[in-house]
Amino acid sequence: MGAVVAALRPAPGQLLLCDMGFLNALSLGWVTPRRAALAAGCLIASWFLYFAGWGLRAEFTHDDLMNCHRAVFYPLPRLLGDILVWFRPSDLYRPLPELAYQPVDKASP
Repeated sequence: MGAVVAALRPAPGQLLLCDMGFLNALSLGWVTPRRAALAAGCLIASWFLYFAGWGLRAEFTHDDLMNCHRAVFYPLPRLLGDILVWFRPSDLYRPLPELAYQPVDKASP
């Protein structure tokens, strides 16, 4: 056991991980909660864009246009009612996507 501890001990003049500034950034004030949140947000956004980048550039398909057309005929209170009371039989095929398509339809001329 002593040989393992001696092997893990750094040689004289060798830098430790905390001497390299990686962990000392916390004590020096370089890493503030705001910078840490910004770095985490950038990491999450870059991860999302890496995996979903091409999918975000997709155009409307015939199915999307059909769902948008169906969303015109159902009023907003009915869509919200069918989403909240999900166990009740309904005429709507997918009320949540139709709710998402309603602003698209309202914005179109």
